[in-house]
Amino acid sequence: MPVAGLLSGRFGSVERRWRGGSQAALPADRLPPHVAIAAVALSIAATAVPLALILAPELRGQIAPPRFANLMLGLLLSFPAAVGLAAALSGLRWLSRFDSGAGAIYEAAVLRILVAAMLFSHAAVIGVLSAPSPAGARMLLTAEAGLVVGWLVLLALLMRLTASIWLRRCATVIDASVLAVFLHFGGQDAAGWYPVYLLLIVYGGFRFGVGALVGNAALAVLGFGAVAATTAFWQQQPALTAECGIALLLLPVLAQAPVRAIAEARASAATAEHGKSRFVAVLAE
Repeated sequence: MPVAGLLSGRFGSVERRWRGGSQAALPADRLPPHVAIAAVALSIAATAVPLALILAPELRGQIAPPRFANLMLGLLLSFPAAVGLAAALSGLRWLSRFDSGAGAIYEAAVLRILVAAMLFSHAAVIGVLSAPSPAGARMLLTAEAGLVVGWLVLLALLMRLTASIWLRRCATVIDASVLAVFLHFGGQDAAGWYPVYLLLIVYGGFRFGVGALVGNAALAVLGFGAVAATTAFWQQQPALTAECGIALLLLPVLAQAPVRAIAEARASAATAEHGKSRFVAVLAE
């Protein structure tokens, strides 16, 4: 089985490359509880959207032309299947280190899919309860596009097709853009999803440092600024729009100090762990 061996070797070495081969992989039957929860949530997000499009043809009918709707459905079925195959070949070892730098990148990829699934659920409920409209169809299509991008990013991480840091940055730009388009087309119906911008800023800062905090804040301000300038609902609510914009500007300023403190604590812990490893190695020699 040369092909199977090649695939197993490629995916099986993902964790060794991330972790430098310094620690043994966790057995498949000893995954931490939060990993199992993440796997279950990811499975639900993987199956809910295609099933909704199949069982509720009126949702798929809102996307024109029909061939494009069928293409999106095919992508939403094929990408999760590809991710599942990659995870099966790697033995889910890539999920076993959520507390490491590599694990944070995978964690962000999983959260991206879950948020996109929630956006799709919101758009689907709006499409079912209200009469079909061009704005609702575009909102639904935007959520589907966000899901497709999320699965594609996770698949690229699993297969190590590109440098993870650049993939994360590009994916963050797409996240801010997708949310801006969703808020624009959704108008009043989608305004409640504005806090996702706040989540983007806070999560990026506490997980990836001050650079990510500032970068995500800049993307959020640009995205929400475009929404406020082009969406009738936000133009009709100048006080609310101004308050939301000020929140996006103040949040990185207020969160900068704790983010720096956490980054310094992580650096100190990494230095102590490195010194401990060297000490143990010297004793062993």
